[in-house]
Amino acid sequence: MKVAYLMNTIDRFPLTMEVTDANTEKAGYPIHEVIINDNASTDQRIKDWAASIADTLTLQKENIGNPQAFNAMIAGSAADVFVIAGNDIMLPYNWLKEAMETMADPLVGIVGFDWRNTTTHSKYANLNLAPETYGTWVISRDTYNKVGKLNEWSKYGKWDTSYSIRCQQKGLLNGYVADHYSTHVGEDVGEDSDYRRMKDEELAKATEAFNKWIESEKV
Repeated sequence: MKVAYLMNTIDRFPLTMEVTDANTEKAGYPIHEVIINDNASTDQRIKDWAASIADTLTLQKENIGNPQAFNAMIAGSAADVFVIAGNDIMLPYNWLKEAMETMADPLVGIVGFDWRNTTTHSKYANLNLAPETYGTWVISRDTYNKVGKLNEWSKYGKWDTSYSIRCQQKGLLNGYVADHYSTHVGEDVGEDSDYRRMKDEELAKATEAFNKWIESEKV
């Protein structure tokens, strides 16, 4: 099965390069296509680096948002499996190999790698089940076709939560690969930066839309 590694970039050049190079080297399974969307970085170094590793690179003139970009990247790819990668999440050795083996089960929807010490009380196959799965995802095209596009409520926030719920509504199971942990090396919660303020503003918009959706769905 062909795998596409999808990632959004926006500045943070040294961190993004270090994380991505390490993740692709440690995958343990072939990555057939690297697709990068740059959301209007001002640092030319990350654009140059992205051009050197990506099979497809899109340079945006403004930040179009995370779910919007991922939907576009999936639409432009012929891959069977998609890695929806965080540019600041370091993954464990053989992460993709483990994910592919887990996803061989048609009941599996989202496969992730925990970094939050999530407490789970049930297990299926090699997954610690987590109804809401965060971080870097591995999902199949079959799952994406069944569940539909990521919610584009704002540029940032709640699209991962809603998609996890929508997977469950389709009878799929989400969770984290057992005993394989990731590290969120770029955590910026609480920082006073333009980037963090943008994320907080967009998260507020997404949260309002998400709450309305939850009410309408009676989840």
